[in-house]
Amino acid sequence: MSNRLIKTILVVDDQEEYRSMLSHYLTKLGYEAATAVDAEDAARCLAEKTYHLVISDVRMEGKDGIVLMKESKSLHPGLEFIIMTGYAADYSYCDIIAAGAADFVVKPFEMGKLQSKLERIEREKQLFRQLENANAELNRTNRLLQQQIEEKERIAEELRHAKRQLEELLSEKVGKLSKAGELLRQSRERFSEINEQ
Repeated sequence: MSNRLIKTILVVDDQEEYRSMLSHYLTKLGYEAATAVDAEDAARCLAEKTYHLVISDVRMEGKDGIVLMKESKSLHPGLEFIIMTGYAADYSYCDIIAAGAADFVVKPFEMGKLQSKLERIEREKQLFRQLENANAELNRTNRLLQQQIEEKERIAEELRHAKRQLEELLSEKVGKLSKAGELLRQSRERFSEINEQ
């Protein structure tokens, strides 16, 4: 339970029966559950505390669940939503998911079905977290490799520079030795001439 990424859930429904039933069931599953009667109440709850998931009815007085979801996700990008509706004909699964929900459930529903949806969302969040961690590790490894490559290139450039300096020094020494050899040859020739005389 403690390694869950989804720990706190807000239930938003204008029907007290559903709020109470869902809150009780979620608590039994080990979640910390709170309730709100409408979108405004939910917005207050979300401003006061961090929630990982919202289960919201779609039709309520004032703002509907879709508007609540869009506004809430703009303020809390990692917040997940499960949208509930008793009007399946008015809302398609594709439309609800396209609006940003993690899942969609039609009232009335069995609690086991809700649990399965929560577990699927949890698995997806865990996989996404693992992917983020793997990407972070890959980026860190890439940075280290880049640093090593840059260090090797720096050392290679230093070696090339040292080689050029050695070649220049050797060329200078060879030139000096050639001049010394020429002077020595000339000196020997003069010495020979002097001896002959």
